[in-house]
Amino acid sequence: MKVKTIAINIKSADELKDDVVGLWEKAERGEQLEEAKEAEVSFASIKAVKRILTLKRMEILKVIKRKHPRSLRELSGMLKRDIKNVAQDIKMLEQVGLVLIEKQGKSFRPQVGFDEIGFRVAL
Repeated sequence: MKVKTIAINIKSADELKDDVVGLWEKAERGEQLEEAKEAEVSFASIKAVKRILTLKRMEILKVIKRKHPRSLRELSGMLKRDIKNVAQDIKMLEQVGLVLIEKQGKSFRPQVGFDEIGFRVAL
């Protein structure tokens, strides 16, 4: 079984801006955009990563990946945490692209589409 990795990149604000501008310019010229070899999420600093990937949020990612909860309520039960706090953490993880939420009827099923997280820091 192939392991899926999501890369966490630490880039300066200027590097992030240059990446976005470069992609925008390619799109405007009608050039084919390269398909990413792996999923990645970029942050401007290690401090920003630490603010997002707290121990509790890392635990959420592990529980989702290993136990496949069918709803946020079931996830909060597995974690033995209040559903409001879990929902806040899930929202943050979804906003940065680490969690996907699938609506199933009246409930929301959290999903993690990777097996491991890799960190890259440009020197």
